[in-house]
Amino acid sequence: MAKTPTKAKGAENEKTPEKPIEGGAEVTNLTKKKPIHVSYLDLMKLKQIQEKANDKDYGSKISIPDIVSEILNNVNTDKLVKKLQEESLTPEDKVRSVYQKYCKENEEIEFDSFVLKVLTKEITVDVDLKSLMSGGK
Repeated sequence: MAKTPTKAKGAENEKTPEKPIEGGAEVTNLTKKKPIHVSYLDLMKLKQIQEKANDKDYGSKISIPDIVSEILNNVNTDKLVKKLQEESLTPEDKVRSVYQKYCKENEEIEFDSFVLKVLTKEITVDVDLKSLMSGGK
């Protein structure tokens, strides 16, 4: 007699999307584990958390996937995305952002003129442009 396949623990509420996800891959089993690449230091941090979590007298062992899942479920996504987006900006991107903000709030001027006026202090902005151009924050 053939056994009926059962869902993995916690999969009762998970649904398979009807449309393929971005990148063309279709999800057929949301509980199937996939390998991910992390830095050695991040792996060591996860192992430290795992050791602390498993330092107990009772209960089953806590796995690294359990820890990652818990972290992802409790992260402030909006704050994380904003931080990652900010960190991805080059110094030129940051200067251009200040320039665009200035143009919206004041007058439309050429970018080169804006930089020159800020450096000669004809225009004041709330950011240190020299620091931005040298890679600082």
